[in-house]
Amino acid sequence: AKGPIAFASFILVGLSIIMVSSGIIPPFSEETARAVNIHFRASTFQFITR
Repeated sequence: AKGPIAFASFILVGLSIIMVSSGIIPPFSEETARAVNIHFRASTFQFITR
């Protein structure tokens, strides 16, 4: 069962890299930046308040 899962994940990563490098999908969008910023602030706040 490992073979098909590994093959599918390899194909998925390969297609993702091709689509980002060709410009079909932007590598970093405003929504991604907002999500990363919120996660970073939440984890930093939890670290500080411990």
